[in-house]
Order: sequence, then C-alpha cells, then structure tokens
Amino acid sequence: MTNFSPYPGMQLSIDSTIYEFQPYRYLPDDEEDVWAVEGQEAIIYTLRSRENNTLWALKVFKPSYRGDYIERSSQELQRYKHMLGFYVCHRTCLTPGAYSSLIQQYPDLEYAVLMPWLAWKTWASIIRLRDSQEYTREQALSLATVTAQVLAELEKQNEAHTDISSVNVLCSPDFRRVELLDIEGLYIPDAPVRRISYGSVGYQQRRPGRHGLSVSEGDRFAGAILLVEMLTWWHPKLRSLTPPNATALFHADELQYKRGQRWQTVRDVLWSINAELLKLFDQAWAASDLARCPTLRQWSECLDRIAV
Repeated sequence: MTNFSPYPGMQLSIDSTIYEFQPYRYLPDDEEDVWAVEGQEAIIYTLRSRENNTLWALKVFKPSYRGDYIERSSQELQRYKHMLGFYVCHRTCLTPGAYSSLIQQYPDLEYAVLMPWLAWKTWASIIRLRDSQEYTREQALSLATVTAQVLAELEKQNEAHTDISSVNVLCSPDFRRVELLDIEGLYIPDAPVRRISYGSVGYQQRRPGRHGLSVSEGDRFAGAILLVEMLTWWHPKLRSLTPPNATALFHADELQYKRGQRWQTVRDVLWSINAELLKLFDQAWAASDLARCPTLRQWSECLDRIAV
C-alpha cells in the first residue's frame, strides 16, 4: 500500500492545471471512494480537470514498484498513442526531476502516471453486471471483432500486452471500440523485460514457458479466452452457469482441463455463430504451448469474414 490518502475534492496542480479527485463506484451498490482500481502494482484514482472538466486517471505505484523504468516506459509508449486501443499512451510521468515540488509534498506520487480517463466499463464489470447489462449477439460480434483487430495488430509487430484479461479491457457503450489498460508490461522485442508476466487468473495458459507471456505470442491464449467470453456472453444459459461476481468465464483450474457444462455451452454457442470459431477455440484449449495457439490474426480474419 501507499501512504497517499486523497479525498473527494482534494486538488493537485500538475503542469499548471488543477485536478480534483472524484468519487468513483465500480458497481452501483459499492460505496463511493476516490480510488477506481487497486492492482498488484498500483492504485488508480479518478481526477477531473478544473480547466475543461475532462476526466483523468492517476496511477500511483506502490513503493516496491516505483523506479525510473516507469519514465522510460512512458516515453516508449508515446509511439503507440495513435494506435487503435492505446489511447492511454497519452500520459505524463511525474518524475523527481520535473515535478520535485509536488513529489516533495506527496512522496508517494514519485513516478505516478497521469493519463486520460475513459468513463467506459471494463469487460470485467460487464460480466459482473450481467443481470442489468443489455448485451446482444450483434454487440458480441462487434466487440470481439474490434478486440481481435487490436490484438492482431500488436502481434503483427511481434509485440504483446502480456496481461490480457477482463479487467484490462475497456469497452465503449456501443461495443464498437476497446481500449487496453495496464500497458506498462508491454513486451517489445529487443527491449529489456522488467518483470516476466504470467498473466491473470482465468486467462493463463498451463505451460507458458520460462519467459512466461513476455514473448511475441504471449497474448494468444489469453486473447482467445477473452474473445470467446465476448462472443458467447450474450447467451442466457451461459450467464446462468457462471458463478455470481465472476469476472472471468473459466476458473483457473478449469482452463485446458475440465470439460464441464459451461465449456460445452461455450462450444455450442460458438458453433451456432460459426464453425471456424469453434475450431479456433478448440485449438487454443488443447494447445500445449503458446506457439500452438491460433494466431490473433486468425481470430481477426475469421471475425472479419463473419461480419461481412
């Protein structure tokens, strides 16, 4: 944890702009707080610019994860900011050199990152809100198609997000856009790997290898599971078979192992959409390593053909 304890209405001045901490609810029945998400490495807060009323996210890293690598990563990520799905690459890193007075006042803000906030739901929250969320077969195809495009473009460059999961994907209200979150662990060939990623529970391939998901094919299995979730979640039977408060379709001990009723329902729904989708899912499920999973380009091309 950090000692940084902001409160609703608290203000920060960054580059001559005043930002105000905003209350946030992950789910409608949650209590309001100023933090939006707490992950392993950081806590993300919601801010509002007093200048133009836009919303921003402040990612405050926990002490053991702070370092100048965040500054280098922020600079590197700037080249992705115009790519589909990488809007959060528009960012400012609060370095000790450039923001010394602010960090002196709030030491926990050392290497914190300010980035745009999108008031969209994560895929995880859509799964959790299944009773109230309208989600149709057509929306499922739209969302999966654009998600596959984003992941396939990254794989085309021999790069990988390395932690594809429901909490790291934002979905636009019309399900025609996605944005990736938690992109600091991006795998880039020939760039030093700070920490090997093994992904998130519910999206982990059983034998990722000694480099984990920090390889060019690192998103293939998690991407397949995410796309299958998006493609099948509209079906009432599948939702009824999924435990309350789940943020992933499969339990960790089910992946590539158990072939229960939920697994069979997923296969049935995929078959009802397109037989090739079922083939891709079966290939990913049975893959002994990441390289034997279907490429994300295969998923994208299949979905493009269905959409035509």
